Amino acid sequence: MQNFGSEMEGVAAQYLETAHGWRLLEKNVRFREGEIDLIMVAGGELRFVEVKARRNENFGGVVESVTTRKIQKLRRAIYRWRERSNDHRIGQIYFVGILAKPNSALTIEEHFIE
Repeated sequence: MQNFGSEMEGVAAQYLETAHGWRLLEKNVRFREGEIDLIMVAGGELRFVEVKARRNENFGGVVESVTTRKIQKLRRAIYRWRERSNDHRIGQIYFVGILAKPNSALTIEEHFIE
């Protein structure tokens, strides 16, 4: 499952680079408080990207998988990353959901969270 997740994070990064011109800064940044899947730069601002991927919708869609608790953990990880990197540029939390059904084209959803 971890290989699938990592592969889909790569798909999301490539999609955001191609579709929006964003540049990947870091990937899979982990702290005790939580993880940041992708940190990207968009026109001088930061985008902290949460990537969720599913092979099917048996347990709900990708959007439903982003919980309030997950966002809280992400915020804490962003705070720690900012402390470590001393990078205080304007930033937003962004979501990319990927549905990767076998024998189907990928379905990608994206939203600003905050």
